[in-house]
Amino acid sequence: MITTYEKLKNGFNTYAPKQFMLPNNASDTITLSHDDVTLTIELAEDTVTKITITTRDTNIDRVFYEVFVDGLEHGMEWSSSNYYNAMMKTLSTHKENVGINHKGIKALHSWENGMVKVVLTKDEK
Repeated sequence: MITTYEKLKNGFNTYAPKQFMLPNNASDTITLSHDDVTLTIELAEDTVTKITITTRDTNIDRVFYEVFVDGLEHGMEWSSSNYYNAMMKTLSTHKENVGINHKGIKALHSWENGMVKVVLTKDEK
């Protein structure tokens, strides 16, 4: 479990762009897209099990930043230099890199054909 949907919605919606505001009612999967950024949240009842964000690598400084850094890192207090370092390494090497924050939330960064994907899950260690 990463967090409850209620906690995610409240924290994320405080800082995320309007186009990515999470709905009050959750289903098994929520997908929101805007400006080449897609946010997918997978749930098991009220438990968030996985968050995936995809975008073009040229879009990292725009909407992706607002969704990942403002919405998740700031809104959920998940900030981590490990996330930043993993993203920068992925952008330069085009290989998978993992960052894990102080709450045990793992962000797997990957790159393929100009697309960046970040998958957040709970670290199982």
